[in-house]
Amino acid sequence: MPNKKDYYEVLEVPRTATDAEIKKSFRRLAKKYHPDANLGDEGAQENFQEVSEAYGVLSDREKRERYNRIGITADTRERTYPKSTSDVFDFSDSRAEAKRAILRIDETDLALMAVILPVCIQILKSLATTL
Repeated sequence: MPNKKDYYEVLEVPRTATDAEIKKSFRRLAKKYHPDANLGDEGAQENFQEVSEAYGVLSDREKRERYNRIGITADTRERTYPKSTSDVFDFSDSRAEAKRAILRIDETDLALMAVILPVCIQILKSLATTL
């Protein structure tokens, strides 16, 4: 089994495969490449890990949707090429993540910034006068 990046090819299923088809293919390939069944075969162990990684992404609804949309896995952030140009220019997920990051700033962060900012300004002023 060659080292492939497309998880659907790794599991030997079409992109339209159901959860049951993905699970069935995973079980078949996991049994085929399991290290206990292939003692001493490092290639089989690598294939087993690749099949397990692919199943980990394709069996999880959110990870699979993200993988289908932009080809990035949540775990490894490996990039595959999108199937259409509409996927390239879809920033909706990025904007939502940015909004969540902004909302995560709490009182502790603000208090820390209130202390650090004046110190930084003093340091910059002293550097400016020495130059």
